[in-house]
Amino acid sequence: SYPVKPTSKVLYPDGKIINKLLSGKNEKDSPIKIGTLINRPDVEIFMSGEGLASRHLAILAQTGGGKTVASRRIIAGLAQYGHPTVIFDPHGDYLGLSQNIDELKKISGNKETKVKLLTPKLLATRDKVPDAITELVSKLGLSMTEAQLGVFYNIVNNDEFTAQLSPTETNLLKHIEKLQDYIGKLKFEPKDVKSIGPINRKLRIIVSKLENMEKTNQKLRSIFTKKGLKFEDLPDPETNPQKIVNQHQISILYLGGYERVVQSTMVSIILEHLFDNRSSMTDGRIQAFSAIIEEAHNFVPSKGEEKSESPSLLTIRKLLTEGRKFGTGVILISQRPNRLDETTLAQCNSFLILKLLLIKKI
Repeated sequence: SYPVKPTSKVLYPDGKIINKLLSGKNEKDSPIKIGTLINRPDVEIFMSGEGLASRHLAILAQTGGGKTVASRRIIAGLAQYGHPTVIFDPHGDYLGLSQNIDELKKISGNKETKVKLLTPKLLATRDKVPDAITELVSKLGLSMTEAQLGVFYNIVNNDEFTAQLSPTETNLLKHIEKLQDYIGKLKFEPKDVKSIGPINRKLRIIVSKLENMEKTNQKLRSIFTKKGLKFEDLPDPETNPQKIVNQHQISILYLGGYERVVQSTMVSIILEHLFDNRSSMTDGRIQAFSAIIEEAHNFVPSKGEEKSESPSLLTIRKLLTEGRKFGTGVILISQRPNRLDETTLAQCNSFLILKLLLIKKI
């Protein structure tokens, strides 16, 4: 606040001492150098890599405003420090990261960087099938009456049903088809017969939707495979989360061809399992990671949208409110900020606003 008095003795502290005091460098936190102290180039300033990546960001711009380019630069910056990234890509905007992996390694300066292109699948091991089917029915908004729910829960949790499931099969769609066959062979009490018809219709809706969308996704993927891109099935996020979140790895889930509600369902289920694992605080849990949500207005819609059709809303909101404590960051990307959930936007620590078209109502 006050200038030094003339002839006063001024001590010039050693750079090593200031470094210890101000640098904030801790090798356990993957330190990121952000610059040097003003007028002291010998004093480097670091921030915790894990702490920085766990802070949430919203990238907002109109179509062609540079959102994807900006996010790619951020991805390259995270890759420089080997920080795991999971990208939910509805349109294939990020698939080129795999095709240009050598350029990505050059930009990031990390030769260990790898990109995995994942095909969306709803997976469940035999012991998790009852919970998975129940969760899917709920997430897809296929409401049931209390009577129907009671019958449904009794069927899917029947040991006789689970015993018929293959222990090596993890595709939830196959398990649902098995459930349909099982229901067709059962004999029900008169009071339960009325519930069977609606339950079967809802299961048929799920199977039909998933089969059609899987075929569409496969057709879209074939366009990219002709260009040399390679896809692999999504690992089970509950039993094998380490195959999705791993150091030096960028995992891209290509959601093209799936309806918005199903995309939202998949994002919700995957993020819930990954976050549950990360927040468990147990040995062997996955590393801190960043989740990038492209077309975020479809996954965290505002009050004016149908919340019942966006199961990912509450999941992503939970990551935004609780994720920082567990090193989990979220990057939301959208050209429609007015359609984004207000609570979700309020939880973002930083905003990158590139070019927005504002229309004044008259």
